[in-house]
Amino acid sequence: MATRATLNPSLELKKVSGIQERKPGVQLLKFLMPIEDFFSITGRGTVVIGQVEHGSVKVGDTVACIGFGKTAEYTVTLISTEAGQVDKAKKGDKASLLLRGASNKNIVRGMVVAIPSSVPEDTEFDAEITIIRKKAPELIPHLEDLKPAKKAQLTFYIHTAVVTGTMTLIKVLSHTTTKLTANVHVKLTKSVALQKGLSFTVRSSNLQTASGTVTRIGKLIKG
Repeated sequence: MATRATLNPSLELKKVSGIQERKPGVQLLKFLMPIEDFFSITGRGTVVIGQVEHGSVKVGDTVACIGFGKTAEYTVTLISTEAGQVDKAKKGDKASLLLRGASNKNIVRGMVVAIPSSVPEDTEFDAEITIIRKKAPELIPHLEDLKPAKKAQLTFYIHTAVVTGTMTLIKVLSHTTTKLTANVHVKLTKSVALQKGLSFTVRSSNLQTASGTVTRIGKLIKG
């Protein structure tokens, strides 16, 4: 028995502040949809809801739910958009995908649905960030102090994922009285789906403090 009455994704979903528009450098994918919400249907699987950001998906496709150490593959058995039940969802569509074999124990808001092996999940990446001083006075001292041991505990908004982590300065690129741009290394407490060129937002004390773009995925390269 479904925990909700329909697969209609037009229900009002809470949007995570800090989800950013893609910059021109982000890699193009055959299909990617961040998960905003989900629910299970007994005996049929789990419905994942979100907006298709890349490519398209069809009924019968094998997809992977990626992130949070729970990455697994499933088959799409039903697709619903604002137009009703359809055979295919494409970029820009608000879509509900029924995934055979998925359970709500294996799905987490903030995962992405994508073609298997097309998107890595990781806890670490390099990024270029921009900080506006008036929005982040508590963050600036950590970046101006060039000691690698200085780190700020922050909240990162990546796709629909909200995860905590630390940010360590690599290099200051530009520095004015109102804005600082720097290369940093990010280490998250949980693994999420990442792409080179992906935009994200960083918050501290519930205030937007910085915007950034992923430049490299993986552990910090020393030296």
